[in-house]
Amino acid sequence: MGRVESYFPGLDEKSQQFWWTTLNILRHILEYFPSIEWTVALIGFIFNSIHVVVLTRKPMMTTSSFIILIGIGIHDLIVMICIILPQIGMTHPGGCDPPPSYLRLLLDLFTFSLMDLSRRASLWLGTSLSAVRWIVLKKARNLKDAKIGETRKGWYLFYVISFISFLFSVVYHNRLVIMQYDVWFPPTECEVQENTSYPLYGYAQTEIFYNNNEFLLKWWFRINGFFSKLVPCVLLFVMTILLIREFRIARETKKKIEKNENSDKDTESKVARYLKSCGVITSLKTTKCVKKSDEVDKELKAFAKSKDKDLSKIKASCKETVDCIKDLKCKPLEEDHKETLDLCGRALFQDEFKECSKKLQALKKSDKDAAKCLEDFKSETKKTTKDTCTFLKGSKDCIKAHIKKECGDDKLQGWQRFAQDSFKENDCEKAIGAKWN
Repeated sequence: MGRVESYFPGLDEKSQQFWWTTLNILRHILEYFPSIEWTVALIGFIFNSIHVVVLTRKPMMTTSSFIILIGIGIHDLIVMICIILPQIGMTHPGGCDPPPSYLRLLLDLFTFSLMDLSRRASLWLGTSLSAVRWIVLKKARNLKDAKIGETRKGWYLFYVISFISFLFSVVYHNRLVIMQYDVWFPPTECEVQENTSYPLYGYAQTEIFYNNNEFLLKWWFRINGFFSKLVPCVLLFVMTILLIREFRIARETKKKIEKNENSDKDTESKVARYLKSCGVITSLKTTKCVKKSDEVDKELKAFAKSKDKDLSKIKASCKETVDCIKDLKCKPLEEDHKETLDLCGRALFQDEFKECSKKLQALKKSDKDAAKCLEDFKSETKKTTKDTCTFLKGSKDCIKAHIKKECGDDKLQGWQRFAQDSFKENDCEKAIGAKWN
């Protein structure tokens, strides 16, 4: 029986020749495949490196989605490296090149295991990214906070998925052993020393996987295929459908916000503007913040008319509003509510500074040197704008020293912001002809 007949037994001569020609064409293509794969991997390595560098900038690392993208980029980089490294110094069997050494096969097995780990982890991280985006979008639509959107949750997912994938790859690595199966002698036309020979090494399954009619090997392939391929692919498909559905609902919500004639026009026009500047997810949450801010504005107006000047009474509403606006990191939202944020900041500072203020008042009574510096601090005497500015400018260094000593750095930083804002609000630069710094 000839070689062609042995490859395709049972076929007629014409069919055998057809499939033999096809096989040779495929073999010829596959000879160039390693170099093509190396080129593609090198290009992928360059672009993935840029991708990871950009994503790891501090302004980018704001949500768990970006952290997961960083994780995907890291694992994809590892895959590219694992493709490139084995190609370096690779020998070509069939010629005068000696076969790969035991160490070379050991390193190759390590790169194969690492590539297996990263491919699986990258696929699961991609699935997790879809799930996180779906949860965040769904929560935002219902004006609820999604804890899973926090950066630390992204790192948690990255580490957990990488560790689980590592456990699978440990089995993959230990499933194979390197063994010598023959001795290689160079062809006579090769210019090498006489009696030169090299051991031929290859990979083989460990014995435990062959026992009991390959029971363990078969179950390993099933479990690995199910969790590494089937489950993430099905979940990714399902999450894609759910995401598309949520985006459609979000689009409908956007249209309602822009077209609703019965609701507050000012609030809705603001939210419509945030849709363009801050994205769909953030803009959905701004509805809640804008309403809170409007409520606080009413409280502040009522406070301005009342005789009771204790700002601490509206601190709860202020804190909720400030946290809501700051957490979204939407600049147009912050700009529109700058006055509210400033007034609320003072209310919160005044409440936090109560204990420190008491300490300074006590110090003013017990320490003569401090008394002069703190003479007008918390004074009930009504002062002109010029007096206020002169006090803020002239006593700031002295007061800073006492606040730091009595209350600590945190309270000092709060007072500095408060005093600087007061200096600016009273237009002190014009009133006393001096700058703050």
